[in-house]
Amino acid sequence: MKKKINIFLVDDHDIIRDGIKALIGTAGPINFVGEASNAEEGIPMILNSDVDVVLMDIQMPEMNGIEATEELLKVKPDLKVIALTMHNEEAYILNMLQIGAKGYMLKESGRSELIKGIETVYKGGKYLNNSVSVKLIDNLISSNSDSEGTNSGVDAVFTKRELQIMGFIVKGMTSQDISRELDISKRTVETHRRNLFQKARVKNSISLVKFAMDNKLVKR
Repeated sequence: MKKKINIFLVDDHDIIRDGIKALIGTAGPINFVGEASNAEEGIPMILNSDVDVVLMDIQMPEMNGIEATEELLKVKPDLKVIALTMHNEEAYILNMLQIGAKGYMLKESGRSELIKGIETVYKGGKYLNNSVSVKLIDNLISSNSDSEGTNSGVDAVFTKRELQIMGFIVKGMTSQDISRELDISKRTVETHRRNLFQKARVKNSISLVKFAMDNKLVKR
């Protein structure tokens, strides 16, 4: 008998967890072995369970999915994690893949695609939604274009606030997230973001993340 894939789901919304379980069901290759409404609850449950694949939300209270994935993979480096999120921003995608997630899927995915993604990752592959793949490739191409003809290293001076916001962008936070964290307006954050792009001579967030990491300006 073919072994079922043991799935653990981490998402802070009950309706989302119920919807995903109802969508995928227990038929076919999938077997839900647990769920958690936050990362703090989920991490010990995952580490003490027979889990093959974790479906991890990104935006959650307290510890987010990026931090949770990093913590899990420190203890279980062979654990397979798929980001299952509503966010299609390149910074989120890049961060999850850099820390070791094997898949990145949007919550709008249909049943067949979710199962395909889970099976692909379980078998040792990587899986991205088509829209995620296209966005990532487009921005990587743009990132490479940004780097052509520019000097390596840092030749711009960044303010303390700009470096702080750069750090939040590297962590995958949106302008709205940053505005709440710093108690400033979203418009002010967007102004800082534009200034960062200009000083780093990049065109988008994924290029800025690469610039920051290459030049060791912030810690992930």
